[in-house]
Amino acid sequence: HDHAIRAMDFSGTVVWDPSDASKYNIDITVPVSSLEVDPGNIREKAGHDGETSEKDKGKIKDNLESKGQLNSSNHPNITFKATKCDGTSGWVNVTGTMSMAGASQTVTARMNVSADGSSFSAKGTFDTSHTAFGFKPFSAALGAVKNDDKLGFHLDFKGSAK
Repeated sequence: HDHAIRAMDFSGTVVWDPSDASKYNIDITVPVSSLEVDPGNIREKAGHDGETSEKDKGKIKDNLESKGQLNSSNHPNITFKATKCDGTSGWVNVTGTMSMAGASQTVTARMNVSADGSSFSAKGTFDTSHTAFGFKPFSAALGAVKNDDKLGFHLDFKGSAK
């Protein structure tokens, strides 16, 4: 079962100097409670066919937040803190520590960044896995319903200077 999960809320800071790659600070927090299953046309954007019923979305959300998955009662947030950026514009590798479900891993997102001092945008992707964060992909009905280990992240940020 492939699903597209969208963060409907997040907070954090992006400091980006388009003239100096060493002057950055990216620190993002996503509340697990803000994750929404297959909202709007996001399944289509993610390349998934079909639709998910509202009833099934509720079950999937409950499973997503459960103790054996993201364990939101003990770990209510997913976080990312950048540790390295290899450029200031165009295709940039942004490396950092991602934490979810009580585990942390180093991830690198390949981002297409545009920054001009008054506005900032970045789009990119990275892959990781359930097992990299210490939990197994969801499975039910003796494996008849199950998720792959792979987790694909698609990022799209826009902001303006303060």
